[in-house]
Amino acid sequence: MFDVDNANEPFRPYVIFSDRRSVALSDLSDEERGFLDQAMELLEPGLLMARQSDVIWNTKGPRHKRHALAAIQRLRNRFAG
Repeated sequence: MFDVDNANEPFRPYVIFSDRRSVALSDLSDEERGFLDQAMELLEPGLLMARQSDVIWNTKGPRHKRHALAAIQRLRNRFAG
């Protein structure tokens, strides 16, 4: 779920109960994040690639500006004009 009021962690779990919750981006392991990074190169440009780039950018780990730029560019292409 997108939380516009939280700049540090804008994506929070979709469902939160008293004793459990759905997955959060912070739950991703380094291995899972690496997989998403590698898989991004195989995706066709579009919304899925934009979302995956955004997920990689917003998770713990080294940030590469190519992830943020890919997300921005794909979203701009999709919604421009």
